[in-house]
Amino acid sequence: MSEDTKEPVGEEQIIGGKKVKEIVPLKGVRKLVSAHMLRSLQTAAQMTTSSSLDMTEIIKLRKILLSQEKTTEIHFTYTDLFVMVVAQALKKHPIMNTTLKDNELIFWDDINVGVALAFELKEGGSGLIVPVVRNADKKSLIEIHQTVRELTEKGRNRRLLPDEVTTGTFTLSNVGVFGGGRVSASTSTPILNEPQVALLGTGAIIDTPVVREGQIVIRPIMNYNLTFDHRVITGEDANKFRATLQQLMEDPYLLLLN
Repeated sequence: MSEDTKEPVGEEQIIGGKKVKEIVPLKGVRKLVSAHMLRSLQTAAQMTTSSSLDMTEIIKLRKILLSQEKTTEIHFTYTDLFVMVVAQALKKHPIMNTTLKDNELIFWDDINVGVALAFELKEGGSGLIVPVVRNADKKSLIEIHQTVRELTEKGRNRRLLPDEVTTGTFTLSNVGVFGGGRVSASTSTPILNEPQVALLGTGAIIDTPVVREGQIVIRPIMNYNLTFDHRVITGEDANKFRATLQQLMEDPYLLLLN
C-alpha cells in the first residue's frame, strides 16, 4: 500500500475497543511538520515564559496608518508591526538571534524573522509553514508589509522557494490573526523552530480589566509566550529581551528612533 493510500475501514473494524471511522497515513506537509516538531523537542532545552502587553498605543498607531489607506493603498496589519518590533528588539539582544551547532554558538549578522503561516490541507486539517522576512531590521514598515503579503500569498499557493523558508533566525507566531477571541488569548507553549533558539507567540488582543494608578480600567491586552533554548539563553537574557519587547510594543513611536 502506497503512502498516499487511505486504508479502507470496515464498519465493524475495532482498535483498542474503539470503532474506527477512517485511517489516513501521516504524509506530506503534516509528516514533515510532525518530524520537525519532534526533533526540536528532542534537541533543545526548551523553556516558555508568558506575560501580557498593553496594546493601547500600538492600536492607536495602526489606526493612524489605516486612516491613510486610501492614499497609500496599504492595509497595515498587526503582524507587520510585530515583525518590525521583533527585528528591532533582536538588534538590541543578539543572543536571541543565534544558533547552537556542534558546541559552537553562531551569532547571525542577518536578522531574518520567520512568520508562521497556517494553511488548509487537501486531506483536511491545516499545515504550517514559516516564510521568512529577510533583513527585517533594515526594512521600513512598508517594505515589511509588502514582503509579508507576498510571502503569505506564495505560501498559500505552495510557491515559496527554499531560501524563503530555510533562512530564518527567529520566528513570530501570531495566533491572534486566526480569531477565536479568548481562545486565541490563552497561554500555550510554542515549540521552537529548530535550529533557532527563540520563538515569540502572540495571541488575540482582548479588552481586559486592569489596575492603573489604583483604578480598575479596561485596556486592550495581548498575552504572549516566549519560548527559548535554555542551553543558550538564560532567564536574565530572556527577561531583558521581554523588557525591550514591552517597551516597543507599549510605546511603538520609539521605533522612529531606530
